[in-house]
Amino acid sequence: MRRKDLDLIRLPFVVAPLPMPLLKPRRVCLSTSKKDYIPPQGQTRTYGIYPPQGIKGVVVVPPVPPAPPAGPETVKIYPEADAFVQSYYPDNNYGSSTACYVGTSQAPNILRTYLRFPLTSIPSGRDITLAKLYFNVYSVYFYSGTRWYDLCFVSNDTWGEGTITWNNKPTLGAVLINDALIDTTGWKNYDITSQVETEYNGDKKISLCWKHYTEDTSYWLYWVAYSKEYATEADRPYLEVTHAPL
Repeated sequence: MRRKDLDLIRLPFVVAPLPMPLLKPRRVCLSTSKKDYIPPQGQTRTYGIYPPQGIKGVVVVPPVPPAPPAGPETVKIYPEADAFVQSYYPDNNYGSSTACYVGTSQAPNILRTYLRFPLTSIPSGRDITLAKLYFNVYSVYFYSGTRWYDLCFVSNDTWGEGTITWNNKPTLGAVLINDALIDTTGWKNYDITSQVETEYNGDKKISLCWKHYTEDTSYWLYWVAYSKEYATEADRPYLEVTHAPL
């Protein structure tokens, strides 16, 4: 074939192959399912790669517990047990009574009231700055004699509200409030901060006992307060404790 004939032959138009389109890389999910993934506490679920828990090399930070109160805080603590006992009926238990009696009579009879408060609701490592015992007196009787009463500490915290009697009552300890005059009705309160602080740093329970200061049965005199069993919570005895950082 002649050259000029070759020049007349139209060669096919060759187009260079176009480069492959750039594909957006897929996000990789290390978890088997987005629905199965639960973000660690305090984090939100984000789109993309999730930090699955339990996979080697992934550190899951545990939640930080709340910090204790930074400043002073006041709590109201109701008794876990209270009951009165009387010498005239030495084997009777009055733990279910809605009233607490304290005083004496010419029967002869001596009446005491025991209370026990838990201190576990106060966080550890606190300073007890103030602790007061509150109780609501609704009846006062006196025929003669002196209307003074003592609040005593009781070191034995094992007495039972449903089993305590005059015959098995725990022994009284130091007098915390001496010669308190109780001759009117209404709310009374007494500061027992020092003993509460001691028990808070000990077994975190405090037992107390109200008694007439002489327990002389020559006279008729007593007072009656609402107990923890009384239907209206606002009238029940309680311990109010203010605590602060050390």
